[in-house]
Amino acid sequence: MKIFLVLISISIVFYSCKKDAGDGGTSTIRGKVHITEYESNFQDVKADYPGADVDVYIMYGNNNTPDDNTKTGPDGDFVFKYLREGAYKIYVYSDADVPAGQMTVIRDIKINGKKQTVDAGTIEIKKH
Repeated sequence: MKIFLVLISISIVFYSCKKDAGDGGTSTIRGKVHITEYESNFQDVKADYPGADVDVYIMYGNNNTPDDNTKTGPDGDFVFKYLREGAYKIYVYSDADVPAGQMTVIRDIKINGKKQTVDAGTIEIKKH
């Protein structure tokens, strides 16, 4: 009976040590934001350039609200450090070609290991 209780206790300890996606790890997600600026009709391009000083948000696991955010640097680069294994959503807001005005551009990212750097790629957003 004592062995059974010890095994149950050990199982509880190991199970409770498993951490979900979020901060406190050794991995990194990095990426870039690029902006294409359109005329008001969203058909004629005025300019395109790196997305400097853009808010980038991250959601951990299955969360539906942002857990953290950062701003892009002068070249449109962003980075989220100290993340654990798990699923993440990176998103930015983009102008939309509809009267409502904005849409969300989302990237699903998976970190599979420790000390991993995952490239989220370039996120394209529209402005007018």
